[in-house]
Amino acid sequence: YFIHENGFVQYRGLEMAQQGRMLTNIAQYYFYTQDHSMLLRHLQKIKGIGILLKRRYDAAVAAYPASDSRHGMPRGNDEADLVWGTTVGYNTEHGFISIAAEMWRGFRDCGAALAEIADRTNETNAAEVARSLLDVAPSVLANLKKSMAKDAFRDGNVTCHPYTAGIKECGELNRTLYSPRDSEPWRTYAEAMYSGALDDATISEIL
Repeated sequence: YFIHENGFVQYRGLEMAQQGRMLTNIAQYYFYTQDHSMLLRHLQKIKGIGILLKRRYDAAVAAYPASDSRHGMPRGNDEADLVWGTTVGYNTEHGFISIAAEMWRGFRDCGAALAEIADRTNETNAAEVARSLLDVAPSVLANLKKSMAKDAFRDGNVTCHPYTAGIKECGELNRTLYSPRDSEPWRTYAEAMYSGALDDATISEIL
């Protein structure tokens, strides 16, 4: 009920990383239960989430050259409440690392689940959506890793991994420049680490 067929949610706005997390949770439901009926029943909504995220990813690929850390880093809000700032002109949508990380995990896992379901049921629509997710996932992860490598810098005795592509900041973003309220880096870091996209060395440096 709360998810529309175009991938939007019945809420004030989108917390973009959570769109990818929804795909991961859907995949986990299937792998735990082997119940494919729920995924087939809501296949159009799963497809809609995939299309929404891929459009953000494609826009970030087109907007920035490969040498820019923002290349391929889908933009959005890291908190749904920020939509109020977005609508009145604040620059609240950024390439948070959690968006790419959760998108990769969701595309990989949900794509794999749908591919297995398609093999079991001969559902061609499920196979089509599976391919659309699995085809994109590797490049999302590759661009995330390149972006984080470009943006990382030494801060005293530690390595800082900025949580927003192209903004050299590991603490809260400047409210005047970037957001109508203080940013929440802990949210983005936690989501990125949950996704499994970050290697152990990077996680250790973040922690």
